[in-house]
Amino acid sequence: MVKKLNLKNIFDTRGLDLNSGSAKIAQTADDEIFVETIPRDAINRVSTNRNDPNDGVITQQNNPLHGKTLEMILNELVDFYGWPQLAYLIRINCFANDPSIKSSLTFLRKTPWARKKVEDLYVESLKVRSRRKRGGA
Repeated sequence: MVKKLNLKNIFDTRGLDLNSGSAKIAQTADDEIFVETIPRDAINRVSTNRNDPNDGVITQQNNPLHGKTLEMILNELVDFYGWPQLAYLIRINCFANDPSIKSSLTFLRKTPWARKKVEDLYVESLKVRSRRKRGGA
């Protein structure tokens, strides 16, 4: 006698989804059908090497902002450009009127568009610095 199973009900009650890859149906050589569940953390892994200490960690090696705090970025920009040039490049009052790192950080943390401009200028300044190191213009 063959028992008919409603797999949709089984998957719904266990919170599994065949389309997302959280479960896999397999059939043995003896025509037995079984369901193998895959742990959720294994689905999102980047690497499958179990000996790799960075298994599942997404690196940001091409992101120049990775590991940099907003304070570090601002200090580097002030050292590179100075407050007057920084105020000219990014029209923000905290750079022009009585500028300080503390007041600028307070404003930049509350204002996403200004922070984005500062981060973009920082990335651009890295390109300028690398050109200068190579002897270019």
